Amino acid sequence: MTLTLDMIGDYISSGATGWVFEHNQEPDKVIKIMKAFPQVGNTILDAFQYHNYLQDRHIVRYNPAHNEYDHTWSVGMLWRPMSAKMQMYMFDELMSAQRSGGSIPTGFVKLYDSVKTFLPLNFTKDIYAEIATQDQDHADAWEDNFLSVRGPGHRHAYIISMEKLNLSKNVSGNLRPRKEVFAEVAGYLWDNLNLVTRDTAVAGNYGYRANKELVIFDPIVAPLPTYEEWRPSLAPNNVYDRLRYNYFS
Repeated sequence: MTLTLDMIGDYISSGATGWVFEHNQEPDKVIKIMKAFPQVGNTILDAFQYHNYLQDRHIVRYNPAHNEYDHTWSVGMLWRPMSAKMQMYMFDELMSAQRSGGSIPTGFVKLYDSVKTFLPLNFTKDIYAEIATQDQDHADAWEDNFLSVRGPGHRHAYIISMEKLNLSKNVSGNLRPRKEVFAEVAGYLWDNLNLVTRDTAVAGNYGYRANKELVIFDPIVAPLPTYEEWRPSLAPNNVYDRLRYNYFS
């Protein structure tokens, strides 16, 4: 079933990488919305261009030289689409492997569909109002990322559906150690996608299936060059280009 906006149900929660909602047609799934790099005119900005754009638009809050500079906010504004881009790359690769019957660790969340789209203005406003009834800080982050500039290019988003997990901290029984699950997940990402990962120990980034399998559903990932790309004849340009393409553009 193709993922559409009318499948997005009630707001659940949000974190550093995005906002999570109920799936209003399939209760065993959730839907996550993440910020994508904005489009200005006909150009989808890369991280360097977006950094310059933020400097020009927020000359006080995004300016480290100003006494009202907001470091946490500034880092979040640039980091959110950067981390989302790499996480979506990982999700799409995992989804492809899952659909083709490939062998992947059980510690990865099950993924069902994804889409990259521009959120309609009224939809985006309605989501803001709903989030604000539960958490104003999370609503403010949504507004900063999708509504602070009214051009449709700034409502560029990734949307993905995934399995719904039990996030309770009170799951008990014969559970696999989190470090063991993480080792499998990290090893697969490194061996197959040249990705390193972190931030899996935070309670909000893993959950449990009904059979008590521990699942890491919100890892932060970043690329590293392959061994061949570190060869002196190629470095540093090829290494830099790879990192820039994968992580920053």
